[in-house]
Amino acid sequence: MTKPGPTRSAAPARSTTAPTITSADCNVLLAEAGPTVGMAVTAKLLGIHPKTAYDLAARGELGVPVLRLGRKLRVPTAELKRVLGLVEQRGGGAA
Repeated sequence: MTKPGPTRSAAPARSTTAPTITSADCNVLLAEAGPTVGMAVTAKLLGIHPKTAYDLAARGELGVPVLRLGRKLRVPTAELKRVLGLVEQRGGGAA
């Protein structure tokens, strides 16, 4: 007879959804950001998985301009703030 081997505990299930981010978290991330942010930060702020952000950027469907700098993809911080509604809209008329 053979002895049964040690039992393995099941690994915790991975979440496939992006963690919820509050507007305060958005403000902190963007306050620390330079003129552009990377795709990981962009994905976090948009509440999507980074791979999804890269896929959407490749198809031109991310919803914000994406700058290709060499092999890196960057998103202008000002545009990201605008899309997230974190900046006030300016009036379009003359005073």
